[in-house]
Amino acid sequence: MKKVSYQRIMKALAGSVRKWERIIAGKDRDQGVANCPLCKIFWERRLCAGCPVAEKTGKSSCDGSPYTKFVKACGYNAYPEPTAKRFKQLANAELRFLRKLEADWAGRY
Repeated sequence: MKKVSYQRIMKALAGSVRKWERIIAGKDRDQGVANCPLCKIFWERRLCAGCPVAEKTGKSSCDGSPYTKFVKACGYNAYPEPTAKRFKQLANAELRFLRKLEADWAGRY
């Protein structure tokens, strides 16, 4: 398995943060793996090996992150009503999680 560069991981983390900012603003929708910059790098690797989310949670497929609650609350519907209060709360939790993860990774090197 080819190692992913720190710069590429940081770019993907920043892209994931932007994705969730856009979702909260009602300008984008969650499409799971299809529009996740981190998944585009790590999804094909067995058990999300090397993904910062998987490293943080110790699990694959974003299990253990706020994303799990977001998906369950949306009934696994990638297109929930963007103004729903619960939707916003859960999307914000995911955004905070990713921002913290981004900051943690930025301090690594």
